[in-house]
Amino acid sequence: MSPTIGRSVVLMLTCAVLGAPATASMPPIPIPTWIQVELTARQPPEIGQRTSLQAQVMALLAPQPGARWEAVFPEGLEVLSGKTSGTLDLEPGHAVTLEFGVQARAPLSGANVVFRVTTRPPRDVLRKEAERLHTDEPVRDQAARLIEKLPEEDTQSRILGFTTTEEEATLAEAPDPAYRRYVADPGRTVRLALLDAMPGMTLEAVRARIQVATPKLTAFQRMSKGDPKEPLAGMVADLALDLAKLRYQEALLVLSAGDAKTALAILKEGSMVASKLPAPLETGRLVAIGAASFLAVDRQTSLDVFARVLAMPGLGPTARYVEFDSGEVLRSTGDVAGAREAYRRALGLAPAFSLARRRLAECR
Repeated sequence: MSPTIGRSVVLMLTCAVLGAPATASMPPIPIPTWIQVELTARQPPEIGQRTSLQAQVMALLAPQPGARWEAVFPEGLEVLSGKTSGTLDLEPGHAVTLEFGVQARAPLSGANVVFRVTTRPPRDVLRKEAERLHTDEPVRDQAARLIEKLPEEDTQSRILGFTTTEEEATLAEAPDPAYRRYVADPGRTVRLALLDAMPGMTLEAVRARIQVATPKLTAFQRMSKGDPKEPLAGMVADLALDLAKLRYQEALLVLSAGDAKTALAILKEGSMVASKLPAPLETGRLVAIGAASFLAVDRQTSLDVFARVLAMPGLGPTARYVEFDSGEVLRSTGDVAGAREAYRRALGLAPAFSLARRRLAECR
């Protein structure tokens, strides 16, 4: 957070927020805000790994002596350093940084760290700033009334959300490619990450939906007569895509049960390819083919598929999982140096990838 001198920061408040009547014609009235609060993390909290969270607080318009603050941590997140509450004497334009050393003791799903700061609204300064900001007299008068209705004390909160598993930790706002399913070889020495399209569904449930979707698609295909200009053509395409997604998930569940050959057959079905899966799911299909090839004792094909996926543009967060999977296969072939580099690349993409860090340590 960098202090910005001479720049007005405004907070949009509606009349309804402060209890004043609101009408459809009355736009939100901006009144100046007097405090700025941020909560950030260098990386999300991992199990057994120390990381730092930082809170920054800055007064914008007037001194705020004795501003009270508190940080609330979820159960299972251990605070290693830093106080969890206190007071601050804030001066305009001067940011104060608080740092908390933390580590997760166990998996945490949808956890939040909350940081709160309580101050007194500087009404006199706010009125003068509102007069400077608003040249329209009715708007200026409305802003003044809103300022008068501000409470004696105001609390601003910032929330940092995250999820920590045994494999990795991610921040709530980070894109989530849903790589939460891992499949292991019979000796459980290798684990490969897969894109789970329908988390929580059982194989029985997926197959029950396939039994319903298949004849429905067949009926619509018959009615549309294969003509792309038919009104039903769009419906046929949607049903085909839904069925392909179900078959994809079926393949993952079959693969997780140890039947790599059947999974490969499903993943390579012409209907699945023809349905043009969305880019993330098509990438997941290729990754699953690589994993299934490895479990079917075709390691070279597995490495070739992973290399093909890594060459694809716009992989985003998926890349870290493919690098990790490549490392797992290389390690299983005895190529420790190649595995080490793959794990390092995965960690470079996601420093909180705990499983990749553990594997890298094993390669030393």
